[in-house]
Amino acid sequence: MPVEQIYGLVNDIAKQSNGMIPLATSDTSTLVSMGNAVLNTNATVEYFLNSLAQRIASNIIRFRRYPSKFTTLAWDDIKWGAAVSKIDIEVPEFEQSEVYNLTNGQSVDPWVVNKPIARQKMFIKETPYVLPLTIQRKLLQRAFTSPGDLESFISGVMGESQNRLTKALDNLARLSICNMVMSTPKVFDLVTIYNNMTGNTINTGVSALNDSDFLLWSVGYMNLISRRMSDASVDYNAEGKDRFTPFENQIMYTLADYETALQTKALSTTYNDKYVNLRSNETVSFWQASKDPFAIDVKAEFPIRKEEDNIIAVLFDEWALGTYRRETDVLTTPVNARAKYYNVFWHADQLWFNDLQENFVYFTLN
Repeated sequence: MPVEQIYGLVNDIAKQSNGMIPLATSDTSTLVSMGNAVLNTNATVEYFLNSLAQRIASNIIRFRRYPSKFTTLAWDDIKWGAAVSKIDIEVPEFEQSEVYNLTNGQSVDPWVVNKPIARQKMFIKETPYVLPLTIQRKLLQRAFTSPGDLESFISGVMGESQNRLTKALDNLARLSICNMVMSTPKVFDLVTIYNNMTGNTINTGVSALNDSDFLLWSVGYMNLISRRMSDASVDYNAEGKDRFTPFENQIMYTLADYETALQTKALSTTYNDKYVNLRSNETVSFWQASKDPFAIDVKAEFPIRKEEDNIIAVLFDEWALGTYRRETDVLTTPVNARAKYYNVFWHADQLWFNDLQENFVYFTLN
C-alpha cells in the first residue's frame, strides 16, 4: 500500500491558510526579543523600593477551540483494514419487447444472457503526519504558583495541539477540493454566461460582485444547476457517467467574498429574499491561501489545468470527495529519568479521495 509522508505539505498549506507565506522573509525572532525586553524593564517591579518583583495575581491561559468548517467531508473513522473499495453498477440498456411480435412456429428465447457491468475503484493512498510536543513539568513549576495553574497551562498546550490538528484537517480538505477543481472540466463561468444571456457587458473578475443584478441572477443560475443535478444525466461529472444527486445529498461551499456581496448589495434590497437565497452548506474564507482567496494553484494527479482564479462556489455530490479514514493516536513516552521530560506524539492518518465519476461542478466570475 503506498504511503506518502505529507508533513511538509501540511506545514506549507498552514502557512498559506493563515497568511504567513507573504511574510516569510520577516525575522519572527523579534517576538522573543520583545518578550525579554518587557521582562527586563522597570514595569515588572513595584514602585516604592523599585526592587521587588511584582507578583502575578492571576494567569489567563489563552485557548479557544478551533471549529472545523469541513466536517461534511468526513465519512467513516476506519481503523481496521487498508483499502476502501467503491463499486459502480451499470445494467444493460432497454430492448424491444417481444410481446407484440409473436409468430406462429417460432419461439422467443428467454435465456439470452444480459450481465450487469460492475466497476470497482480502490482508494488506498494514506497521508500520515506527526505532531510532536515535549513537556518538562519541573521547570514549568517555577512559572506558576499552584498545581491548578500548571494543569490549566498543560491543558491549554494540549488544546492548542488539537487545534493545530483540526486546522491541518481543514487545510487538507481545502486541498482535496482544489485537486477536484483542477481535475474536472465541469466549470460554469458565470459572468460570461450572464453577458451572453442578457446582452450586458459587465467585466469578469471581482468587480462583478458590485453588480446587484448579476448577483441576483447568479443565485438563480446556481440554484438551477443544483436542481438539474438532481435529475439523472452525464452533464455534471468528469467521467460522463449517468448520475443524479438529490438535494439532501448535495454539498455546496461558497466563498465569503461572494456571500457578503450578495447579502449587502443584493438581498438587502430584496422584498422577499427567501426566493433568491443560495442553498449553501458552508461559507469559506478562501480556497487555498488567505492572501488570494479566489485562486487555486495545485499540481493534481490527473490535471486538466494547474491553476484557476475567480472561483466563488463548488457544488458536488457527497460521494465525490472527502475522507474515509480519520484516525488519530495520541502516544506519550515514559518520563526521561535523567532530564525529567516526556514527549507526546499526535499521529494522524487520513485517506482523502476524489471520485471523478460523481457529480462535481464549480462556478467562477470569469
